[in-house]
Amino acid sequence: MKTLYILGAGASAGKSRTSEQCIPTVAEFPKSISKILNHSTRKVRNKEPKLSKETYQALLQFSEGCIEFGTPDTYAKSIFLSKGEGKEYQQVKMMISFIVKISQLMNGVDPRYFQFFSALLDYEKPNVGHLNDDIYLATWNYDLQINEALIRLLSVAPHDLLDSNIYFHGLRYTDYVGKIPKQKIFRINGYAGSINNDLHGDFDSELNLFYDHSIDKNTKINSEILAFENNFKKKENITQNIKFAWDSFNKQNKEIESLKLIANQISCLVIIGYSFPIYNRIIDMEILRSFTNLEKVYLQDYVDHSYKIKTYFRDLGMLHTLVSGHTEYVSGCDQFLVPSELYL
Repeated sequence: MKTLYILGAGASAGKSRTSEQCIPTVAEFPKSISKILNHSTRKVRNKEPKLSKETYQALLQFSEGCIEFGTPDTYAKSIFLSKGEGKEYQQVKMMISFIVKISQLMNGVDPRYFQFFSALLDYEKPNVGHLNDDIYLATWNYDLQINEALIRLLSVAPHDLLDSNIYFHGLRYTDYVGKIPKQKIFRINGYAGSINNDLHGDFDSELNLFYDHSIDKNTKINSEILAFENNFKKKENITQNIKFAWDSFNKQNKEIESLKLIANQISCLVIIGYSFPIYNRIIDMEILRSFTNLEKVYLQDYVDHSYKIKTYFRDLGMLHTLVSGHTEYVSGCDQFLVPSELYL
């Protein structure tokens, strides 16, 4: 049975609510910013880079905005509404990218990704794996945990992963309009770590250091601080590959269109750590409308959000696809759910 995973922030936060989060959920962004600011001001060797007063204050203001408006996305929307899509808006995206990357370097990859892919990757030859034919993944997350988990499991250079049969996002493995795309992994709203490049920018050579597990963690963190400091101070507007649902020119729309092309093949939907926030509602509805042959929906999270997806299907006139018993909430989050339907 063809199965699509939709991943939200809870899929990258870690398997325990009480442990340090790998990637901060929206509610934890101020805490992560505070940790980064503390790191950047500690007493270190002179050769290690520091945040300037300008970037330090910008991050502090961003943290205060996340608290005031409730989430980083809502704060970003306030900047968009008041300032437009100019430099200040792109700087907010740059800060989100920076925080996500530093958090991943500080806290590592959520181990559930290693467990998940080790179970669903088939061996072809050394350093080449094949993702289960019936598995697809769509992620709302900006982080690079999927990338890093696969790079480390297969022990390959970042860009070499694109030559495997995993078929990442982007046009490289997508057929032309009207045909079923080959890609297996979809990034709905972009990713951290790259600028001015929407085609596999999360595998750019500028990220080789980030993915290199042999390099000391602090060296990589310091490199990220230096790069952020330099980019943040540039006078020109640097377009980020993080996209929000309301962006007027959303380059990631091709990801949504490609996802919709395979949606009618999907019989089982597994939603992990995604709360269906109101600011994503239009895109969520657009995607869900395309699932015309669903037989089963699983929702795995610490909080039961199943009522939301039922409301969406009801509003779309598709509630008949989710009759009683076809939607199941799973509260255990120690590993990603692999439903038995996948093997039917």
